[in-house]
Amino acid sequence: ERSLAESAAAMAAADCAEEVAFLDAAADLGRALAAAGVVCVHGGGKQGCMGALHRATKAAGGVVHCVIHETFVDEELALGADELIITRGDDLSERKRLLFERGQCLISLPGGVGTIDELFDAIAGVHVGLSTLPICLVNTDGYYDDVIAQLERAQTDQLLRKPWRGQAGKLKPAQKAVLDCFEERGVTRNKLEDGVMVATAATKFWVKWDGES
Repeated sequence: ERSLAESAAAMAAADCAEEVAFLDAAADLGRALAAAGVVCVHGGGKQGCMGALHRATKAAGGVVHCVIHETFVDEELALGADELIITRGDDLSERKRLLFERGQCLISLPGGVGTIDELFDAIAGVHVGLSTLPICLVNTDGYYDDVIAQLERAQTDQLLRKPWRGQAGKLKPAQKAVLDCFEERGVTRNKLEDGVMVATAATKFWVKWDGES
């Protein structure tokens, strides 16, 4: 049985996306995780970027754990998960908590309000010292440019306790495997201040990070 230290939680759009670059980015991530032997943890959807991630991971022989709210099971559940957790309740807080707990790093693909909610929840947890979860933004076609600009504005206006690029800790060896598999696909690593990692492009990930090579 795989250790959760070999897992990455991915957040992504669960609706039918028509942007091919977004779907390609999700599929590339799935194949990269499978190649590295890293368990892919996601929200259990079969459509959009989440579905592309799920299918590509499984097709490449990877392991997928799904954490889905009961509301979405009948119409949206992706089939073939190696482990399935169904949450209940009148909000998505339990689902988010389990996603964060089961991933040793968090990778945010393009997504809608649910993805953005999860992303900022994770950043806030690190910001106030309740979490050390490393965070990566897959900024395909500049999707997260405005999010980054908003965080930069908040920092410029001195509304943050500490620089937003310091909201993610250094990578631990098990988490480093995720970026190692990216490197095999042509990643350039650039030493930067502690921070949220920003990845760009659809089929090649450029990762800014701080940690040991």
